[in-house]
Amino acid sequence: MIERAVERTTEAGRKADSPGNVWLVGAGGFAGRYRRQRLAMAGTAMIALLAVASAGLPLLLAQSPITQDIELVLDPPSSLHLFGTDELGRDVFTRVVYGGRISLQVGLVSVALALVVGTALGLVAGYWGGGWIDNLIMRAIDALLAFPSLVLAIAITAVLGPSLQNAMVAIGIVNIPSFARLVRGQVLTLRPKEFVEAARALGADDLRVMVGHVLPNTLGPIIVLASRPSPQRRPGARCSTRAATTWKGRRG
Repeated sequence: MIERAVERTTEAGRKADSPGNVWLVGAGGFAGRYRRQRLAMAGTAMIALLAVASAGLPLLLAQSPITQDIELVLDPPSSLHLFGTDELGRDVFTRVVYGGRISLQVGLVSVALALVVGTALGLVAGYWGGGWIDNLIMRAIDALLAFPSLVLAIAITAVLGPSLQNAMVAIGIVNIPSFARLVRGQVLTLRPKEFVEAARALGADDLRVMVGHVLPNTLGPIIVLASRPSPQRRPGARCSTRAATTWKGRRG
């Protein structure tokens, strides 16, 4: 009877202290802190407004971003042209909105690609750190880091072909090493922790340990890295890289 009571108590404590429950409690605490931060909510509202405007306004605008009107060259702002016109008579506001949609698409897709692939590679490399899998993955990451970001992106686009989709893929591949190295370092730190050893002792396989116990504890640094304006991911660098990769090969 005593042994069964001890087992039930141990099992209840394990469930309460499991990383999944801790992560859910942490998510709830984050939501509460977020609601108390007015600046954070204001920033989120501004980002959401820009995203909705970039995604939805092109469907409502009657003017085309490429239509030229020589009679309206360099026209000042007016009710018809909110931002005026450029040297070819094109509506600047329409071009800004369409350009924002493309920039938003490139940023989201490229960062999502880098995040998913880099996190998976870093998770596998860190979990089997020191083995041949870790060495293989990290040597490939080092090979990517050996080239300047812009040069590597242009080279990848030259192989795939000049298009917006290939430019997003190229920018995503360039940013994979950042996520892979970060996640690998986090996993190497978490791998000897007690909750990982407890999960293994309870019969969890490697995939369940990695995805269910190790990965949730690396989400914080991953989110910070995905949103941090690093030299490769800041808007200016991303736009210049997109321009270089989409232009490559268009002129004979």
